[in-house]
Amino acid sequence: MASFRFSRTLLGGGAMACVVSVGAGTYWSSNNKAHCLLYKRKSSSLDRIIHHKIIIVGGGTAGVTVASQLLKQDLLFKLLHIGKQDHRDIAVVEPSDTHFYQPLWSMVAAGLYTKDSSARPTGEIMPEHAHWIKDKVDSFRPEDNTVTLKSGCKLTYDYLIVAAGIQQDWSKIPGLEDGLKDPNCPVVSTYDVDGAAKTYEVFSKIEEGDLLFTMPAGVCKSGTSAAQKPMWLWEDALRKKGVRHKTHISFHTPSDFFFHIDKYDVTLKQLAAERDVEFAGNSELIKIDVRGKTATFKDAKGNKKQLPFDALHVVPPQSAPAFVKNSPLADKDGFVEVDQATLQHVKFKNVFALGDCCNAPTTKTAAAVASQAPVVVHNIVKLFQGKEPTAQYDGYSGCPILTGKQQVLLCEHAYGDVVKETFTWDQKSPSRLFYIMQKDFFPWVYWYGFIRGSWYGRNAFRAPPYPDDLLFRDERAAEEGWRGG
Repeated sequence: MASFRFSRTLLGGGAMACVVSVGAGTYWSSNNKAHCLLYKRKSSSLDRIIHHKIIIVGGGTAGVTVASQLLKQDLLFKLLHIGKQDHRDIAVVEPSDTHFYQPLWSMVAAGLYTKDSSARPTGEIMPEHAHWIKDKVDSFRPEDNTVTLKSGCKLTYDYLIVAAGIQQDWSKIPGLEDGLKDPNCPVVSTYDVDGAAKTYEVFSKIEEGDLLFTMPAGVCKSGTSAAQKPMWLWEDALRKKGVRHKTHISFHTPSDFFFHIDKYDVTLKQLAAERDVEFAGNSELIKIDVRGKTATFKDAKGNKKQLPFDALHVVPPQSAPAFVKNSPLADKDGFVEVDQATLQHVKFKNVFALGDCCNAPTTKTAAAVASQAPVVVHNIVKLFQGKEPTAQYDGYSGCPILTGKQQVLLCEHAYGDVVKETFTWDQKSPSRLFYIMQKDFFPWVYWYGFIRGSWYGRNAFRAPPYPDDLLFRDERAAEEGWRGG
């Protein structure tokens, strides 16, 4: 039997949220007017169909940001012929109770922040008037405009936005999960909030020994930058502590570079030479012996070698979530197959994707999301108008690499590995200004601008202009565009 539960829950800031439970799934209306959508049971089973104008799968950075930007568009609601108070229009499917600002985890690993500072309750950051469905996706049927949830409920949509992120495949490296769970084992990773805290605990006790930092083969969140940040930060800390000469630091990667763009790779390799960091290219971690504290690596020819370690930082292999890679939306590698400019699915024209789960050929970062979200919003509104998408994403992504507790190398690029820097000066060298931005400015922007739909990356707080743009700020212009469109 399907069970229903209705309650009102106090969120941060005194806001009220209404909750309806349907079997294993929970439906939230996250807004301070305490509206609640109560679906009437049509049968005793969970084979129910619930329709939303727009469904967003994923409530991470990409999902919440695009939801916030959509809910700011007065023109969109005119085209939908609805008011913002009717929160059934835009639904966000997200199972997690906690939302994390993940770029902070590298700084948690260095003791610059606590792990709690990277987290907020999902109910607090969910946009006002968005309808939060606290459930997991089981499958997509885009030919029927249907999403099936783990609870058994079926959702239908006019438009679908997939922002499901990327999954960490911890189990693909034997010994990794055991090493991370063992508090006495010096195996750590900043790809997990608890792992970031453990990284600080482990490295703050280091006085000597072999310190290994690894990258996996294949696509991963943040590219090579997330693997390097704790390495450079702790190299700097150990030097200031006066014990750096007693340690050996090595960076292991299947590739032959620190960063895939020559301009920045040259800088990083110069830093490695100056600071006695071994660059171990063509070296992929494949196994960890937790008890013996050894790591096994292989090269491109399959040759293996074992190395002892006193601390081992691992970036896990990663892939698209299973419900994405096993769906008709996926390409051969499992990621949502989109037009790299419009971010519209190549086959299903009412489906868009952004963030880590889409196959746009660029580095998967929050900076990329900031440029992708307004493109998706603009193009969905165009389709509601009966027009073709006109906004185009150029592949912009930014990778700030912390090279010490006072320096950041800001690597920025577009599609084709074309350097696309924001500032007027040459960014080939680490900068204290970029460090201040990364440590102090961007966390504030994230919580109070980015996920609230008011931050547009390189355009800062101004939405980027697009061809035939009728969308963003001027209500009168939006009204004229709606009447004429």
